Amino acid sequence: MQIHILEDDGRQSAFMLDVVRTALINNKLNDATVHTYREPRELLSQLNRLEDIDLFFLDIELGGQNERGFEVAKEIRQRMPHAQIVFVTAYTEFLPLTFQYMVSALKFIDKGLDNRTFYKEVEACLLYVETMREQNADWFLVSTKRTEIKVPFSEVLFIETSDTPHQLVLHMREKSIAFYGNLKDIALIDKRLFHCYKSAVVNIQAISRIDKSQRLAYFTDSDMSCPLARNKVTKVVQLLNQYQEGRL
Repeated sequence: MQIHILEDDGRQSAFMLDVVRTALINNKLNDATVHTYREPRELLSQLNRLEDIDLFFLDIELGGQNERGFEVAKEIRQRMPHAQIVFVTAYTEFLPLTFQYMVSALKFIDKGLDNRTFYKEVEACLLYVETMREQNADWFLVSTKRTEIKVPFSEVLFIETSDTPHQLVLHMREKSIAFYGNLKDIALIDKRLFHCYKSAVVNIQAISRIDKSQRLAYFTDSDMSCPLARNKVTKVVQLLNQYQEGRL
């Protein structure tokens, strides 16, 4: 889960961050990441890199502009239709404006609430989004006697054999995980996985470009590359085209 806090008051931002982190720890939501922003442009510049089901806590009055938070929310909603938006404000009279801006907020949280009630409101939002995420998540799952892996499919780049016998390495955008398994079995998990090289299975969804001369697949937001067998390059290109056209 990716959580984004837009609050231009430093003290309130620190308080909100502390509340969110406490709720995450208390509910064992260990895979969540929290980002804070002081200015709308900082947040908006990141939208193309965010997931559609991210959670946003937005102040309404930003930089002295009473409705700036609504404008930010409207842009988020246009670019991320399934994002969850929560307004945190001292001005609850602005509630009717959510309909005017057509942002469909998950909740309004009053800054004037006592700390315990405020915490409960934030916690409820986090648990709701986590439930939605679990129900709609696209997972890469490997479950054997020796291995248990569950990661977002969008993070998977490729899987290759390890120098250790019977061991594979799952390469993701931010880290790699070694586990025991069979490469042929991995290729059967999902139609987006393709056995592209004798020692590698690539996630077609993650490929950003293919270098046919070097026979390498490259990935979005990663410096890694995956080798392609000479007789598999054409098939990988075909699969990538099918995925981009929504046919895979």
